[in-house]
Amino acid sequence: MFKLIQRADDHSALFHGMTKVVGADFGRELEHGIGRADGLRSLMLKCARCQKPDDCGRWLEEHAEGASHPPEFCPNQAALARLA
Repeated sequence: MFKLIQRADDHSALFHGMTKVVGADFGRELEHGIGRADGLRSLMLKCARCQKPDDCGRWLEEHAEGASHPPEFCPNQAALARLA
């Protein structure tokens, strides 16, 4: 059980890091009525199921100053690029 909770925490941190690095603006999305809470939840679940958390962590370290788009391996690449 602890491993499952730790995995969720780890992926939550990666998801938050990715949105920050690429400048994804969920507020703007919600403000215009395009996004919904279940859409955000779906993105977070995709992240939690990702099999490349180590690659993600390295990518985030390498792009700590920001990036114009998420990496190709990110399961949320298209959605986050649209929000950036």
